[in-house]
Amino acid sequence: MFVAGAFGLHLSEASLFGTGMLPPDTHGKLAFVGNSSLEGAVRAVADPSTLERAADLARGARSVDLSLVPGFEEAFVREMAL
Repeated sequence: MFVAGAFGLHLSEASLFGTGMLPPDTHGKLAFVGNSSLEGAVRAVADPSTLERAADLARGARSVDLSLVPGFEEAFVREMAL
């Protein structure tokens, strides 16, 4: 599982699991990648075959709508006070 953007740059694995933001079964399976959109653009320009790899990854990606996770909003607001 990739953690990108501000999450990938500023949060630790311990923080993500400590707040319950990620399910326990993903522990040890995270890759923090920072600004992945910029890195991807640079790689696509440097090596066009990267686009096919990106398409493969996109086909396997899934989106998680946190607003549909029971209790997420309450937990998020509560943990913001930390």
